[in-house]
Amino acid sequence: MKADSGNPIDSPVNIRKMAQNLSKDASGDYQLQVTVTGRKGSGLEQGGEWFGFTSLVPKIQGEVKLEMKYEFD
Repeated sequence: MKADSGNPIDSPVNIRKMAQNLSKDASGDYQLQVTVTGRKGSGLEQGGEWFGFTSLVPKIQGEVKLEMKYEFD
């Protein structure tokens, strides 16, 4: 996945850490939270780094909401 394929946006480059958390709320809905940490790009580097992630989760019958969060060093 890439942060953006059009206009540059503020997204981390030189990614150093990715953290994930799968949680289930009281109503039984699941949410996967992914936090990507890296340094802020300058000039042409903004939004220019590709990254991917995988998650090993139990078989879930239904929708899982995804929340992506970018953090900068």
